[in-house]
Amino acid sequence: MSEATRSAALAHAVATHGGDGHEVVLKAAKAFNAFIEGTTADKPAAVSTPAKSAAAAATKPPATTKPAATKKPAVSEEEVVSRATKKAAAEAEAEPETTDEEGPTLEKVEAAIADMLGANLRKQAVALLAEFGAKSASGVPEDDRAAFLEKAQDLLLGG
Repeated sequence: MSEATRSAALAHAVATHGGDGHEVVLKAAKAFNAFIEGTTADKPAAVSTPAKSAAAAATKPPATTKPAATKKPAVSEEEVVSRATKKAAAEAEAEPETTDEEGPTLEKVEAAIADMLGANLRKQAVALLAEFGAKSASGVPEDDRAAFLEKAQDLLLGG
């Protein structure tokens, strides 16, 4: 399992199953990695290695060869999961959470317009913006956002 595919599989597993416990995340990461590498989770990928000829195997390496570079010690899967979980938690904390107690925000107005466009209500969305003297979501006055969202919801519900 290469480090890149292993990392990608683990990141996806944490994003998908982060709150389900380490065992679930590890199992999902192994399955995702197997998918990425084109194998199944219980059957390793076939690795083809070039066969050495008898003459090549019998030759000694030159006397001036340098020692192999030392590799970093392998990191356990549990430590990788722990790091990824901490990173996901830090990212979640960095994102501000919007609650209904904060009142109508520009993001909510933008989302309502996007929902209307997705529901093939473009003409109604443009008319609603015009009703509030705006050409875009940012043009809806802060004081009128609640009324805008209410009317947008009514239009989306067919009212």
